[in-house]
Amino acid sequence: MNKPRIAIFDLTDCEGCELQFLSLKEKLQEFAEDLEIANWRLVQPDNGPLPKVEVAIVQGTVITAKDQELVKKVRQNAKILVALGECARTGWIPSWIKKEDRPKAIEYVYNQDYQAKAIDALPLKDIVKVDFDLPGCPPELTALENFLEKIPELLSQKQVE
Repeated sequence: MNKPRIAIFDLTDCEGCELQFLSLKEKLQEFAEDLEIANWRLVQPDNGPLPKVEVAIVQGTVITAKDQELVKKVRQNAKILVALGECARTGWIPSWIKKEDRPKAIEYVYNQDYQAKAIDALPLKDIVKVDFDLPGCPPELTALENFLEKIPELLSQKQVE
């Protein structure tokens, strides 16, 4: 039997959600025996072209046009798309700044010469269909572990639909 392929993508974020995977320690190694990690910037030096996967996990806020294009491609290449953490689910802190106030906030944080690439701060669901989400900032380890354990069940449900 082929292992389900998963991919992990990160957008604008603190990377706390991704670090939760590493907090699983030995349990992560067990999951790696049952799942093929097709894309994950934290553990692979060059991810290459966007892979076709059973499960794509996205963390971070969609902020740039490049982010929007990426999540659209990820959605096309995944049977199940997961919003990991509050940035992906809700847009979290980046979305709290009103669009009209963003230039002033960027100037305050960086400086007046900084050229921001951000066009908006949106949750993943505003761009693509999200099949599953894991709330939290970052999500609880038990929730992440339970989700990883349920991947085979989720995939079999998806085939029935």
